[in-house]
Amino acid sequence: MKRFQLMRVCLGAVCLSMLAGTLNAADENETKLPTNLPELRETAVKILVEASFSDVPLLRANALEGMQAAPDRALPLATRLLNDPNPAVRYVAVVTAGMLKFDSLSTAIRPLLRDEHPSVQAAAIYALRAVGENIDLTPLAGLLERRDPGLRGNVAQLLGLLGDPSAVPMLNRAALLPMPRVSATDLAVVRIQIAEAMARLGDDDALDALRSGAFSQFDEVRVLAIVAMGEVKDRRMEVALERLADQPPVEIQVAAAGALARMGNTTKVQSVLDAARHVNPIVRGQAAVNFAYFSDDRSLVMLRNMLIDEEPIVRVSAAAAVLKRLSK
Repeated sequence: MKRFQLMRVCLGAVCLSMLAGTLNAADENETKLPTNLPELRETAVKILVEASFSDVPLLRANALEGMQAAPDRALPLATRLLNDPNPAVRYVAVVTAGMLKFDSLSTAIRPLLRDEHPSVQAAAIYALRAVGENIDLTPLAGLLERRDPGLRGNVAQLLGLLGDPSAVPMLNRAALLPMPRVSATDLAVVRIQIAEAMARLGDDDALDALRSGAFSQFDEVRVLAIVAMGEVKDRRMEVALERLADQPPVEIQVAAAGALARMGNTTKVQSVLDAARHVNPIVRGQAAVNFAYFSDDRSLVMLRNMLIDEEPIVRVSAAAAVLKRLSK
């Protein structure tokens, strides 16, 4: 994995309109799929547990992220994956422990303060502070200043999760630090990550960087900026996002529709429904993640169908969305 970033598995509310607790069948022949909400949830859990044992690090990491909606199920996964051979998976495990306040894992996390990968070290500092340990945050400042774009972006994310507004000046300085050997794309990505963290911490001036990023020449940067606007609920951009949700490329459409849904505007669900049928499994996975922001029957049925997609990354994304949505 290029960056140790958490997938944005931030999902929507359960579909309350299904009063009987059953799902409308999208296809008469799909009898093997779950037909009620408890069964759907357990199917999603099973997919994520199985994926956590995958030989593919990305699937292991995404499986744990997806399980965050069910802390009791996430704890054993996080416990095991703290010792994963892949640093990106360890990073996700440590961050999950912090986000879900798994204080029982403090002893297991402490050795990771000396992990060979700086992003894992930073995650360990975050997690220990998040679970109430008295730990010095000063090393995060040094890690934030290193010229590794992935590390800088991860540390910015962790500072945003900690929720301490006093970190804003530090983040602002980091955004201005040069990285002369880094590609223009990576530099732009890091600046979006820093801007999002600052916005999370209450710095409204950082919204300008996110708004500009939505119109970057780099599609990756555009997607990150649009998703971030949804995360921080930048309602001033709602009209612009509605336009973006109707204009290709499809990745931008899905990101914009999901950002709008996060703000309570679900009018662009059709863009996500169309993307769910896309030939590219990455696009289908993106659609699955964003379905979780919606609460209509059609998107829930589509998620159910995506649990048997031929591509593992789509199945894991759909399972994560289902679990978060039904946990609301």
